[in-house]
Amino acid sequence: MIYTGLQKLDDFLSDGIPNGVITDIYGASGTGKTQLLFQICVNTIKNGGTVLYQDTT
Repeated sequence: MIYTGLQKLDDFLSDGIPNGVITDIYGASGTGKTQLLFQICVNTIKNGGTVLYQDTT
């Protein structure tokens, strides 16, 4: 599991985002999507994982 760094969000997601799953993060402008994504990337790399970041805009 990949932890988001936000305890309540991790609890909501049943302990984080599953490894090996394509996850789409979306929402209105200015809601913190990019910040959340970067934190998830950092957490993944710190735990020895690799990240593919694809921005579709």
